[in-house]
Amino acid sequence: MGQALAHASWPEGVRLHRPTRADLDLTSGPALAEAFARTPFAAVINAAAFTAVDAAETQPDEAFLANAEVPARLAE
Repeated sequence: MGQALAHASWPEGVRLHRPTRADLDLTSGPALAEAFARTPFAAVINAAAFTAVDAAETQPDEAFLANAEVPARLAE
């Protein structure tokens, strides 16, 4: 989804900020706080997710973190 968003047509003046996993650890509260303090975002589109359904059964904590806790932090 992130790639599709990156290649979409956006209105003039809209700038996408697409940090990689290496650039921004979404699971880190302090890293998120720093990123939001550094860049004044008008909107946030979260394209990150734990999508490996079978793996989610054996890694429920990681799936919950990616699909529930991270979006909650971004919403804050």
